[in-house]
Amino acid sequence: MTLPSAHDVALAAGRRCAARLLLAHPLVTSDGPHSELFPLIRRHADWLGKRFQQVLGYRLMVDSSYTRLFKAGLGTDAGHRMKRSTGTSLTPHTYACLTVALSVLVTAPEQLLLSQLVADVRAAAADAGIEPEETGRAARTGRCPVLRGPQRTPVLSGPRGIQRNESRDHRGFTL
Repeated sequence: MTLPSAHDVALAAGRRCAARLLLAHPLVTSDGPHSELFPLIRRHADWLGKRFQQVLGYRLMVDSSYTRLFKAGLGTDAGHRMKRSTGTSLTPHTYACLTVALSVLVTAPEQLLLSQLVADVRAAAADAGIEPEETGRAARTGRCPVLRGPQRTPVLSGPRGIQRNESRDHRGFTL
């Protein structure tokens, strides 16, 4: 069995680096924040264009001053919107709030007070510059609306379900 040459390894590493950059940042300019990798993208443009088209159905446009990766959409029948219990579709803002909540849950300990989870979600939303959807009862009770749905599922419950914390200081729930 022959090992790949150093040239082949470097070539593959350069293509992989350029592809990852384009997937993360579909528009790269020669004088923008990723300008140091712009020549690498241009060097591998033919291979990248063919590969993106063949594997993902994406189109790559390379010009002297920019490259643009056109990602394929899901299409009209490719998915469905999430809906609230009332039957109304989630708004883009609600999707953003849900994403923030999920990002907090990924790093949360296995057990924590719901009040702590709400505080962590609010802090993450503030860091991301997202205003929480707090209106009506949610604003008065200190509840986080994006967590209402998961409270009804096993995601945010323990072996005995959600138990109210009687302490008025915490306005919390023990999971």
